[in-house]
Amino acid sequence: MNQGMRYTCTACGKPSILTTCGACGAPATESGEPDPARPAAAVAPAAGSSGRQGVVDLESFRIGQVVSRSLGIWLRNLLPFAGISLLIHAPLVYFNILATRQPLEYVGAWPQYTHSIVGMLVGQLLAAILIDAVFQILRGRAPGVGRSIQNGVAALPRVLGVSLVAFLLAVAVIAVFVIPFALTAELGSRALTFLFAGLGALALLWLMVRLWAAVAVAVVEAPGPVAAVRRAWSLSEGLRMRIFLLILVTGFLSFLFQAPFLYLSTLLSPRGLLSLAERNADLATSAVIASFGAAVQAVGYHDLRRAKEGVETEELAAIFD
Repeated sequence: MNQGMRYTCTACGKPSILTTCGACGAPATESGEPDPARPAAAVAPAAGSSGRQGVVDLESFRIGQVVSRSLGIWLRNLLPFAGISLLIHAPLVYFNILATRQPLEYVGAWPQYTHSIVGMLVGQLLAAILIDAVFQILRGRAPGVGRSIQNGVAALPRVLGVSLVAFLLAVAVIAVFVIPFALTAELGSRALTFLFAGLGALALLWLMVRLWAAVAVAVVEAPGPVAAVRRAWSLSEGLRMRIFLLILVTGFLSFLFQAPFLYLSTLLSPRGLLSLAERNADLATSAVIASFGAAVQAVGYHDLRRAKEGVETEELAAIFD
């Protein structure tokens, strides 16, 4: 692919720097006009890549490779990643103070709901920041903390838009199964009740798999929320089972990393009444381990693009320049 060439989407007509439109996900063809912001240059193949651009190979998306590379990147950059994660999670300390000093007033009141909303915002911002950082590492560059935070903050509105669309889709899926679930429960049919409950859970799981790459799409390709969801849906086609297994492996590893700290917390507070220090220690542990999940998202999206479209690391990372 000639990096000095612009491309035009065959569906919406918008300009693109890749052979796939970042707005709608449709193929883009050469417009014949050079991109003045990106002069033509020969790009060396990224480390670990085949060096063949435009070659579709679904078998190249391998769970073991995604996990091992993510784990390697995470461990080698644990200090900066942990520092960013702890910094982003710092506002949650305030809610730990409230939960410790006023536990009865906290439960079921506005602080608990606000805590959940802020926690969601923090998680999305962390993912956006670390996706940028991981792409720079994949490119062979040292990640700039300031630059990654700046890019992550800029991408946050798009990421939140994607989360809203995903939430609405989840609500729609739940609504489809709530009515038959309620009817069968009212009629006293346990078998049908469990059936509809199981089908609803499977539908939500299927939706999660199809939209797994949506946050990374929103950060890297910068489309609108709906276009990002459609794009993630397209990228998961043909690789749904592998993405599902990747989600399971990532969750299992995250649990293993956190298990010793959870066990220690249980020993120190067998009744679940955590002190402020213990709550903050749990928060810090969760924050650091969350950075591993963000690294998996970034590497997984990178490998999805390479497997589905033959797009190489330099082409993807250049979007951030």
